[in-house]
Amino acid sequence: MRIAIAAIAGAAFTGGIALADSAEMHFFPSRPSGATLSSVSGVLTNWSHGEGTGTISVLDSSGKTHTFYMGYPAKINGTAVTCFHAPGTSGSSSPDPYCTDWPSGIVLNSTKIKAVYWSATLNGTTVQASDEVDSQ
Repeated sequence: MRIAIAAIAGAAFTGGIALADSAEMHFFPSRPSGATLSSVSGVLTNWSHGEGTGTISVLDSSGKTHTFYMGYPAKINGTAVTCFHAPGTSGSSSPDPYCTDWPSGIVLNSTKIKAVYWSATLNGTTVQASDEVDSQ
């Protein structure tokens, strides 16, 4: 499963959708007012995004991976994070020169976090979206 986080240089954000130069639409939902929120706790195993979408994944204590579309703005411990990839992501440059706002206490595949999420609609399908991750 995948999650999307939204911090795209050069894209205009309108109603939770980022519109780039191409006709392709991008999915970065904004949390609706009054949304029913749920949460999952576990180890952060993925945080990455590009111009089209992004993902964040959490491995819970039962061994199940939960992945969400990440909303805009995406925050860790209350602070907006615009890094395209978490430090330590396979295949990403280390250190990522564009990742200046990653919290030092959050380590991929190690740090226990809680992700808050809600239901969103993408192309007529219900998906899970999140814009909030907090260390535990």
